[in-house]
Amino acid sequence: MSVFFNGTLCQFTVPSGNYNILTLTSTIQSLMQASILSVTGRTVTTSWTYSSTTSFVTFSYLTCSGSTISGNNIQLSYNSNVVLMKMLGWTAVQTCALGSSVTSNQNVNVNPTQNLYIRSDTLGQDVKAKESLLEKDVPSDIIANVAIAVSPGSYIQYQGLGDVIPISNTMIDSINIYLSDSTSYLLNTQLLDWSFTLVIEEVMPSPDASSELVHNLPEQDTVIREQELKRLAKQKENLIEELKTHRDQLKSSLNV
Repeated sequence: MSVFFNGTLCQFTVPSGNYNILTLTSTIQSLMQASILSVTGRTVTTSWTYSSTTSFVTFSYLTCSGSTISGNNIQLSYNSNVVLMKMLGWTAVQTCALGSSVTSNQNVNVNPTQNLYIRSDTLGQDVKAKESLLEKDVPSDIIANVAIAVSPGSYIQYQGLGDVIPISNTMIDSINIYLSDSTSYLLNTQLLDWSFTLVIEEVMPSPDASSELVHNLPEQDTVIREQELKRLAKQKENLIEELKTHRDQLKSSLNV
């Protein structure tokens, strides 16, 4: 996390782990004060409080050691701390002067990830399948949406009772599977093991669905299909001509 003490950059890292709003703010407070002391030699006292009534958090800059500094303040950077700042309920940079406080403008959300997504970039889906989780209207490769309905530190189990996902592959020689959440395409599981069972069922389209199936094929596949139909039609004509020739030869031999 990046903060500025009177314009001087002070950085620290919040360890990976499971936090509630109280443990998160307590950790940030101690790390911030230690970082400011290490970089500037100033001992500062700050306070973080959470209101269970409003779900807002308040940051206060209480004291600072040493000589008086004009415009003494601590600035919580936003652009370099987007995820953490959103967890704390802020949507913009916050500057707190000595002896004052700043309060978040949104409810805190320490666990912003409510779903995990099992994805595959090798199992093709209908060209109409789109998603807008991280980018607007991009082709979707989500094959399962796993809701997180457990407390931090608990096992997540998914029954796989969601919708069947039709895939367009005519051949599957390898499958790549990966996890993501609502904030990034690649989820770091911190070396935690996970497993899943994937069931692939081959089905034949109904006659009524054949035209829709052709309509949904990528343009290149449609061209290849048309070329193949023409080739088979030509092959059929040649076979018929060969049969006629054999028939005529057989008649001639019988008449001799």
